[in-house]
Amino acid sequence: EDKFESLGRSVTRKPLLWFVSTLILSFGCMAGVVTMTSKSAIVDLWVPADSQAKINYDYIDKVFATSTNDVNVIFTAPNGVDNILKSTYFDILWEADNLVRSLSVDF
Repeated sequence: EDKFESLGRSVTRKPLLWFVSTLILSFGCMAGVVTMTSKSAIVDLWVPADSQAKINYDYIDKVFATSTNDVNVIFTAPNGVDNILKSTYFDILWEADNLVRSLSVDF
């Protein structure tokens, strides 16, 4: 209790000094936030940088570089159909989606 009492007395005697020193300490500890980066690529997070898998991944990414891994498909209404938002067309879209998701490529 004596240590907390002396600390409390020190804070009450020089509150401005304690306030400024805690601000300086806080900003000093927050300095790392400026240089902090975020990674979301699974390869960068979980694969060791010097592993063969990472070396192969970097090579394939460099040689076969693409801007995205997403595939966009645009469905248009058949001729003479004004509204594609009907259950029969949703069934067709559902089948097409399942077909695309079931595709696999083996090398």
